[in-house]
Amino acid sequence: MKLFRLILFLISSNVFCQDIRINELVASNSIIFDEDGDTPDWIELYNYGSVPVSLLNWSISDEEDDNNPWIFPDITINEDEYLLIWASNKNRGQLTFARTLINQGDIFKYIIPTASVSSNWTDVNYNDNSWWGGYSGFGYNDGDDNTNIPSGTLSVFIRKDFSISNINNIVSLNLDIDYDDSFVAYINGFEVARANINGNSPAYNATANSDHEAQIYS
Repeated sequence: MKLFRLILFLISSNVFCQDIRINELVASNSIIFDEDGDTPDWIELYNYGSVPVSLLNWSISDEEDDNNPWIFPDITINEDEYLLIWASNKNRGQLTFARTLINQGDIFKYIIPTASVSSNWTDVNYNDNSWWGGYSGFGYNDGDDNTNIPSGTLSVFIRKDFSISNINNIVSLNLDIDYDDSFVAYINGFEVARANINGNSPAYNATANSDHEAQIYS
């Protein structure tokens, strides 16, 4: 397992280095792909402060005494924002990196339907003001979820708004979801992913094809 050390060059008294932390590190990645279709290791940084922080001239290395660490370009992490960087040893003329748009523990709007829901509930302009708000993940009261739902619930419909300022900068979007027993995901009304369930726009009382246990808690 690689260990990474964040090296900070403090060039100004206004640098808020204490607000940036290594939030997550994966040293054996097999799920998230870079622009070449490879699965390099990655490090996720998080700005838990209240102001944006520029990483210009910061560096990162997996060696304690590294005379040639990787130097960050002019990237800014806004408050409460995540930044994923590849540990791929690739020398790129064009820098690509990942930002986390939706993270575990974010607030979602949700309902537990007991009857059919309007077919446009997946649309971007759907009015969900009457829905409840809850922190993800969602599940039965078994100690591994942030928002508990009643035992025996057949389905939960959840919505989350996110925005991208310039879609021309996007190479790809990755969805990483931990689920029990099935899910269907939509973006702006269009289905983008599903697992373990059949049917076009499954109804609120549709059932999963088989049992599937969530993985994160274990």
